[in-house]
Amino acid sequence: MKPEILEQAAQWLDQETELTTTQQTELKAWLQTPEHAAAYDKMQKLLNSEALAEALRQPSSPRVIPINSKPKSKITLAIAASVALIFGLSYMIFLNNLVPIKPIQTAALSTPNYHVEITAPIAKRTSSLLEDGSHVHLNANSVLSVSQTKEQRFAALTQGQVFFDIAPDKNRPFVIDAGDSEITVLGTSFDVERTPNYTSISVYEGVVKVKADKEITLTKSQGIRVESGQIISYTDKNHQMLPLWRTGWLEVTDAAITDVATQLQAYLEKEIILEEPITSLRINGRFALDRPEESLMLISKTNQLELHNEAQRIVLRSKK
Repeated sequence: MKPEILEQAAQWLDQETELTTTQQTELKAWLQTPEHAAAYDKMQKLLNSEALAEALRQPSSPRVIPINSKPKSKITLAIAASVALIFGLSYMIFLNNLVPIKPIQTAALSTPNYHVEITAPIAKRTSSLLEDGSHVHLNANSVLSVSQTKEQRFAALTQGQVFFDIAPDKNRPFVIDAGDSEITVLGTSFDVERTPNYTSISVYEGVVKVKADKEITLTKSQGIRVESGQIISYTDKNHQMLPLWRTGWLEVTDAAITDVATQLQAYLEKEIILEEPITSLRINGRFALDRPEESLMLISKTNQLELHNEAQRIVLRSKK
């Protein structure tokens, strides 16, 4: 079990009787990860163990501490000793010489107006926990900004793809600006992809309202595609529990090669060039996002295309 996870569990336990409503929501979200829940349970059991009690009774050599160190709570001391037991330290920390555990930092405590910019670089996915307990999972080469106050929740997807798992709040709808469309939810799970040519929205749980040239309500397993501010397609899909891209795969059926190239481009520094007339080609298959050059090679072979891997770009064209 990772030391940093155990330390986080210790911090939560140290403050469990003083958590704000926002922090309680964050704790619940944190515990949804199995490793986090296991660490939390382990720390709780150690707090009541005989081994811990014995450890706290043993003195150790004095340590030099900062002059401005504050008195320590009993539970903080116990937690620190339990961490020492877990890693088999050769000494026990004397009660009066323990450096305090750093308090949990939350945006809600530092400012009533929460704002964060989240970026996923090329070839790397990333995830973040927001102030309200919502989770956002960014596909590679994506940019998302989030602003929240006591009255509203707002996000702007500048580019890329994000899976949103929004914490319910009937008094604060979560509104997302995706350029040519606006998405409003109260609490649900859905995926949004924004490219220069289109925006697509797919719903995995709950209800999502989308406003473009008209307003439409989507429910689980439904999705739409928006181009130039107009809803051009509306589909029912048999979704899995999560978007496949979150596991590093892209699976398509009768998809435009331009759309597939857009997805792979997020994982590749080189520019992907599709020469006419193959831009009208539609393809099928399952491709590894984390190995984009191999995926492009597979596309070229299964569709009888030429692939030229150059220093700054990869060119796909029809065979002569």
